[in-house]
Amino acid sequence: MLATFDPVLEFDARQTQIVSTLKQILRTHGLAERAFSDEPRKRRTPADRRLHERVAFEVPIIMHPVVLKENNTLLELPEEAIAGLTRDISKYGFGFTCDMSPHFKHMVVEFDLFGIGMRHLVVDVRWHRKREAHSYVGGGLVIGILKEDHSAF
Repeated sequence: MLATFDPVLEFDARQTQIVSTLKQILRTHGLAERAFSDEPRKRRTPADRRLHERVAFEVPIIMHPVVLKENNTLLELPEEAIAGLTRDISKYGFGFTCDMSPHFKHMVVEFDLFGIGMRHLVVDVRWHRKREAHSYVGGGLVIGILKEDHSAF
C-alpha cells in the first residue's frame, strides 16, 4: 500500500510503451523477444478468442488494487496486495494465478527486474475464477505503465 505519498498515480497508456516494457520483462527473465511477433495468431478452435500468441511465463508478481480515474490516473485502494504468479504472457496481457480472489476491476502489477528495478503495469482484469479453495486463476489486459517508480508499493 502506498503510505508515503499521494495516492493518485499517473500512467502512460501508449501501446508502444506497454509493448516495450513487456519485452523488457521477458528479456530480464531470459525469454526471447521473438515470442511477440507482429503476425496475427491463427485461431485453433472456434472458442479460442486470443488474437496474439501467448508464451508460458511463470514469475512472481504482486497485485495492488486500484480505481481507474480520468486522464490516465489511478487511485490506490486501501486493500492488501495479493501475491501471485504469472502463467503466460502476450504483448497485450497475461494470465495469472493467486491464492486470494482478485475481485477488483483494475490493478497495478509489480514485476521485479533483478537489479534493474521494478516495473509497475496497470492492468484491466478481464476475468477471474476460483479453481479450488485458495486457488484463483485470471487474466488481464495491460492498459498502461506507471510513469514514476513507486518503490513504496
